[in-house]
Amino acid sequence: NLRKLKSSRSDTWQRELQGGKGGKSWGGWSGSTDWSHSEHSGWSGSGSGWSGKSGKSGRGGDHWDGVHKEEAFYILPTSCPGKCITSDVDEDYTFNDAVEPCKHDESQMWNVLSDGSYVMVESYDRPHWCISVDYKDGDKDETFVDTCMGEYYLALKECGSYGTQWYFTGGQLISSMCWAGGLSSYMAVFLDDDKKCLDNVSVYGKSPNDAIMRADTFMFVSHLPDSPVEADVDYS
Repeated sequence: NLRKLKSSRSDTWQRELQGGKGGKSWGGWSGSTDWSHSEHSGWSGSGSGWSGKSGKSGRGGDHWDGVHKEEAFYILPTSCPGKCITSDVDEDYTFNDAVEPCKHDESQMWNVLSDGSYVMVESYDRPHWCISVDYKDGDKDETFVDTCMGEYYLALKECGSYGTQWYFTGGQLISSMCWAGGLSSYMAVFLDDDKKCLDNVSVYGKSPNDAIMRADTFMFVSHLPDSPVEADVDYS
């Protein structure tokens, strides 16, 4: 395999939000219990807003008010025609098998939260869980480097923890944590020798002067595209 598996080590979390119509006025939040003193205040998002505290993943947390489904996004890897990124991942929360044929399913829908500089990409189907570089504060320096180089899959982690914030160019997601730590790492899918898209998602950060490729580019769309033809092309 191109990537080694590593289990996500998500801890019990707690956060609180309040929002207005369309999620335009979401309040501050934190991955810690002391959310009122969070440095991450002022985030806005693509949801209708929710309030309450819950330590459970998945829909149905306390006081969950829901998210307008039409304001959530599908994430389409440009190099994987007909496929989407799903949050329906294995028990270890890693993105080892996260690229699948697109379908109208909540597991393939995502909310985009932003503070005006960075974004977090939260699962619509699993509120409070975001796409993340799989690093935890306290890991060895070598683990940080390996993670940002792309030796591990991405993972679903509690929003607000290390690795969940990205800079969004409009097509690419650059890890703000890795960049601040000295590595230029961006979200990517990978292809096999026959140019077929693999099912895993990671970051790529092994060379800071590499050109951006289609495998590093993602489309965020509110509805899935359609075509009158489904071509079967051999790129080998």
